[in-house]
Amino acid sequence: MQRIRLLTLFLMGAIVVGCDDGRSVPPQVNQQRAEPDAGSEKSDGPDQSLAEPNEIVAVAPEAKSDAQVAEPERILLLARGGPLILDVLLTVDGESYERSVDSLVDRVLKAGDTDGDDRSTWDEWRQNDKFLRGELANLSPIRRRTVKNWVERYDENKDGRLQRAEAAAWLGRSSGRSVTGLRMRSSRRYGPATGAESRLWRVLDYDGDGRLHQQELKTAPERLLELDTDDNRVISSAELATLAEQLDAESRLRSSFERIVRRDAAVRLRTDGDASQLDYLLSDLYAPRQQLGPTSFSARAALFRKLDTDGDRLLGAPELAAMLTVEPHVTLAVDFDSVGDRSTLSLLNLSASTQAQVMANDRIIIDVQDCRINISADDLSSNESESSILDACELSIMIHDRNDGLFALLDRNADGRLGEREIAEARGRITETDADGDQQLAADELPSTMTIVFARGEPRGRQDFYVPRSVNAAIYDASTPPWFRHADHNADGDVSRSEFLGSAAQFSTLDQNQDGFITHIEAATAAED
Repeated sequence: MQRIRLLTLFLMGAIVVGCDDGRSVPPQVNQQRAEPDAGSEKSDGPDQSLAEPNEIVAVAPEAKSDAQVAEPERILLLARGGPLILDVLLTVDGESYERSVDSLVDRVLKAGDTDGDDRSTWDEWRQNDKFLRGELANLSPIRRRTVKNWVERYDENKDGRLQRAEAAAWLGRSSGRSVTGLRMRSSRRYGPATGAESRLWRVLDYDGDGRLHQQELKTAPERLLELDTDDNRVISSAELATLAEQLDAESRLRSSFERIVRRDAAVRLRTDGDASQLDYLLSDLYAPRQQLGPTSFSARAALFRKLDTDGDRLLGAPELAAMLTVEPHVTLAVDFDSVGDRSTLSLLNLSASTQAQVMANDRIIIDVQDCRINISADDLSSNESESSILDACELSIMIHDRNDGLFALLDRNADGRLGEREIAEARGRITETDADGDQQLAADELPSTMTIVFARGEPRGRQDFYVPRSVNAAIYDASTPPWFRHADHNADGDVSRSEFLGSAAQFSTLDQNQDGFITHIEAATAAED
């Protein structure tokens, strides 16, 4: 990512709130959590819908110079306890993601300038048979009536000139919206998925009282392994639901999308527009029926102090506009390699109040206060799609908290699976979360979990919320002995006693900390002795 230049300063201005919509491991950054902000307290925050949804407004990209430099997108994550500011550098092949859309728009405009007079017209465009037979129009044979209808529909100002906004609208004709470089959609509910929504919870809470008590926690590992249908001592997310349940869940998700989409989990911050929109949204979420005050951002006191420049302990639209210039909590870079269909997610910077775990080059976990954020990057582009060219040029950001809170709690490495170690340590992990110390776990004691997915090539028309694919958590390096790689049958990164073919004494020698598992580091250390 050396080709990327990080720009951390934004022009001061108003904010518009919009919902417009390889495997070496990077070094871990700032692994230690700093002390929480003074005055921090737990707050679930209100669970209210906005009066009106943030409309998806597609704006045609403007022409960029050849020396285009990637600038970060600033995203305001509406987490529990206060907003989090994320800066994200989105690039394709190391260059700004907008270039892909710009190049397609340029091709459409060039098709309308067949006489080379630098004036693109719809009349020239409709007579350009070579373009109309090409991959962007794909009219073979050419249907003149179809072309005529296109011109009538997309020449919006009826001036006969082919403009960038009209070209972008024509490119997005199959989806009913203009092609744009980046779309974002989000959903929040701020409630753990338990009971009827979580098979994992139902398995552990066998008395059905809605709490996990000591006896249930004691038998948690054994009961979890009952879900291991393929007998590899790893539980995947697919094993947590029967086929009927999966189909039913997909049906509920589709039918409920219109209802949940209005409750945004994040917004993009921009340098134009009306900051009062942001004031309305944050007040509605963090301070209903009152103005934003010190307790509104209960877990983000430091951010409140930075914004409260006049010291009156209240935040208004002018002060919220400074969110464009304050230091972000997290700075990320996401690059999509169009040649190898790979994605690279890098952690560039982290504030002192957050903690990060870099799990792989496309997966990062951010922990801040009582909120865990699972971030991933996925290249979903496919050459088999009829609209693969358009799919591959648009990036998507999907943010939601529609997760199984208990599964997310146990899945320490966010690989979408529960490995042997995670299953064995389930009781301790759950007990650590017992906030009130009553030796039981209630659903509202589960930490909030949010998912952020950066994707390229998402199928057009999709409106659900993508769940990152399960991956093998095993991380090997050159020092890992070959025997360890072969012994780790389920690729969860550890060798358990059931996978180890040697004697109990040999296993005990290799298991240096006597936790019941041999790590690749312990194996490498033993090989050096």
